[in-house]
Amino acid sequence: MPIPVDVQLPYVEQAEIVIDGHLNEPAWDDAVHFEDFHAYYPEPDAPVQGAARVRVLTDASGIYFFWQVTIEESAEVWAHVTRRDRIFGDDTVGVYLDPAGDGQRGYLFLSNPYGVQADAVRVVNQNDSFAWDGRWSSAGTLTDTGYQVEVSIPWNSVRHPASPDQIGLSLLRGSPRTHQRSGWPRRDPDIQGILVQEALLGWSGEMPANRALQLLPEVTAGYTDQGALEGRWGFAGISPGLTFRYDPSPSFATLGTVNPDFSQVESDASQIDINNRYALYLQEKRPFFVEGSEWFSTEFDDLLYTRSMVQPRAGVRSTAEQGGWTVAALSVLDSAPSESVSEGGGWTAAELEGHLAMASILRARASVGTDSAVGAFFSDRTILDSKMYNRLAGADGSLRLSDTWILGAAAIGSHTRLHDDETLTGPAGTIDLSHQSRSWELGLGSTYVSPDFRAENGYVTYADRMSLNAAATRQIYPSAEGIARIGLDLFSADLGLDTDWNRRDHSLAPGIVMELDNGVKLSSHTSHWSELYAEKVLQGIDFFHTLNGSLNETLRYGLGFSSGDAVYYDEDAPVVGALQSFGGILTLRPGRRLTIRQRTTWQQFIMPDDSLAYEGYIYRLSSELYLNKNTWLRLIVDRSSFSDENSLETLVAWEKAPGQSAYLGGAIRSAGDWTALAAPTEWQVFTKVAWAFGL
Repeated sequence: MPIPVDVQLPYVEQAEIVIDGHLNEPAWDDAVHFEDFHAYYPEPDAPVQGAARVRVLTDASGIYFFWQVTIEESAEVWAHVTRRDRIFGDDTVGVYLDPAGDGQRGYLFLSNPYGVQADAVRVVNQNDSFAWDGRWSSAGTLTDTGYQVEVSIPWNSVRHPASPDQIGLSLLRGSPRTHQRSGWPRRDPDIQGILVQEALLGWSGEMPANRALQLLPEVTAGYTDQGALEGRWGFAGISPGLTFRYDPSPSFATLGTVNPDFSQVESDASQIDINNRYALYLQEKRPFFVEGSEWFSTEFDDLLYTRSMVQPRAGVRSTAEQGGWTVAALSVLDSAPSESVSEGGGWTAAELEGHLAMASILRARASVGTDSAVGAFFSDRTILDSKMYNRLAGADGSLRLSDTWILGAAAIGSHTRLHDDETLTGPAGTIDLSHQSRSWELGLGSTYVSPDFRAENGYVTYADRMSLNAAATRQIYPSAEGIARIGLDLFSADLGLDTDWNRRDHSLAPGIVMELDNGVKLSSHTSHWSELYAEKVLQGIDFFHTLNGSLNETLRYGLGFSSGDAVYYDEDAPVVGALQSFGGILTLRPGRRLTIRQRTTWQQFIMPDDSLAYEGYIYRLSSELYLNKNTWLRLIVDRSSFSDENSLETLVAWEKAPGQSAYLGGAIRSAGDWTALAAPTEWQVFTKVAWAFGL
């Protein structure tokens, strides 16, 4: 549970601190100090490598941190100038900040020794969401004995009460060279959760209200070999857009957008789109959807998949928080709705062509006690000018049973009208019991999806399935030199049945994960599996091995290899053949400002008669040169032998802060071998400028 600490955070009217990475303002003399750090990963309570001393100070505008980290030699500091949220191969320091002091939500602020930022938001019993980007300042410098980092977090960058009497903090430090993470206060390995172990410090002051109205206008222009880019309102390829944010009080926020540019500066990594039973899942990266998305999560996974909203014309999102309650709503008018992903059938691309869709989500959640919650969820997707719609509603909750055990459950029902006026109505539900302690990670759960359940705003691909899953991992901390932790995955089992109690599929996958003191991580797993496809029972055994680590600060690698049985999904005659695949990522940093990353995926499928079903590779080479923390250049080369396509992308980017950016880029594409890029068959250029104004 949150830990009350008999410490009052210092408060001054105006600190007048310049964020430059140097301890040169008189206000720091009034700061409170913390330096009793404890290791929590990979081995809890192991001796901490190096030392950290943190000063903390507050004033009417925000909270300030000054980190002084000491290691053996400053030359051993790992630090690079890179993009936001790309600092996890570097030394890092940071803090979970809970302005409400209730342990329900924490904002994570991380910085590397050069002041490059990463940030996230975490809701109790969920993982960090790094899609969130806040407005804060950081700067760092290397010293003879290590490094130091100065941070300022404005109160109006986070949701907060008007005048809390306590603030939650968890201080963090990570070292990739020693593969160790440590923090203050001590994180008990026999308590599941992070926010429930934050320190509660007293505070007396007033937090200012957020800016009532913020405007984020943007202008984009794009042209291709076929002419001006289409899909958005504009003229001659130039399209204006406007996003606004209205926060009349700390407990209420509304975000709206009109004619938004939802193109992605960071393109999706290529995936093998061949012989897949289900549609590919793509990660959401568009700011309108990711900010505040933590409140839309439920105990039933994937009820909201915003990448199904392909080309919105307008959207609005609101969040209200009061007295332990949170209500969040999202509504989007989409001009290019995507087809159904459920294996049980639904709307096809042809049926949706030419229609607009209105997608709406409503989520309510109430905290219960310190670390439990109940909630309700409603989703509606209506295809305009048609009879098609999908609606679902349900309730969920999580309950902390003890320090180590948490129970989660959800029950949902859906009603869908198809193109031919047929209606589908069915329930779904899940229950999950998890345990986490120093030595054990245990899980036991069950999920049910009826044949007629659909979630058209989500990503529930399967139907008519009842599952029972269980997992047990034993953590061992050997005394042998060089080995930090061994995880024995004694079993990870999943059994799926249909509603007639026939077996649909199963998997049993024991394995081992070994982590070395130098950060190298090795894993090896074996899986025995079966599945029913096209009324045929298919089964086999496969093996998967990975190796990840760093040779030094300059070179990082990740390798994966799998071999064994797999299904060739031919609806008329599915068979089990031999699948081999290899994936590798090499990251080279020859200097503090240059990053070169190579990613290769190779796959081969051999049929039972020894004939080759397919073989190919996907290759991506990217290089990024950083002129400073705000300005960078990127070049990406892609090659897929599966589609026999090549592409080359370039981008010049200036990113001062979230919502304040400018981009100029282009791409060419061709078919054939690499040399075909010299005479591309397609090309595109684009530019985008965005700015943020507070009123």
